[in-house]
Amino acid sequence: GKPPLPASGISVWWRQDETFRKPVVNLMLEVETPVVVRDALASVYSTLYLSSVDDTLQAEAYRAQTAGYVYAATKAGLVSGISVVAGGFSEAMPLWLTTVMGGVRSPNLDAKRFEAHLGLLQQSLDNNEKTSKPYARALYFYKTFIGENAFTIPELRVAVANATLEGLQAHAKEMWKAARVVMLVHGNVNATGAATLARIVARSAAGTQPLTEQAATASRRAVRWVRGNRMIQRRVSNPAEGDSAVAVLHQLGLLEDCFAGLTPAKVASP
Repeated sequence: GKPPLPASGISVWWRQDETFRKPVVNLMLEVETPVVVRDALASVYSTLYLSSVDDTLQAEAYRAQTAGYVYAATKAGLVSGISVVAGGFSEAMPLWLTTVMGGVRSPNLDAKRFEAHLGLLQQSLDNNEKTSKPYARALYFYKTFIGENAFTIPELRVAVANATLEGLQAHAKEMWKAARVVMLVHGNVNATGAATLARIVARSAAGTQPLTEQAATASRRAVRWVRGNRMIQRRVSNPAEGDSAVAVLHQLGLLEDCFAGLTPAKVASP
């Protein structure tokens, strides 16, 4: 069966675990918005935003971890956006998800912590630039040239120098103006429970407008082969073009395996 549709534009995929039968629920959330890695400065602001999320949830996350609950908030991989993962025992999962989404949606953005996070980011860039290990340099150039929305260290250093608390606060508001939210729920949760979790996410995203297809296209990139041994990135419309990122996942069978294994029932669509 399918849970009731949440009153939002969220796409929700759900499956109740019938194999391991453990009293746990795992939730994966992707918030797609072109703002996150629109340019180098936006990428820096997004990194600082996620650091602020971790700061805001630090005390609660420590206590929750001792009780078997986890969370993580990172930049998304295949699209411009953020990914949120939360898990734990099904009995108190609604309470834990409410706490997590509160921190993700409204982190504490204060001047003292902003300067601390900005200094750590600058230090990280300095360390990456000074590394002499061949494999580390190879990975850096790989991510820069064919990675998803990657920026060079010099570009990020300039962005860090221009970052301000006011800019971060404005970026945080813009991130949630319009987004495409996709949610996957799996574990010891029935239809009603999955719908309850979806409503919690919907309440946290209140005021966020659905992302237009044009804006969604702008948040995705695909790597294309051109002229033999050269590769470029350019924006594509997924999955209309045959060599788009989503189409490639289909061709490899990865996307089908993921959804067939975890989410056979799509319960809501924007």
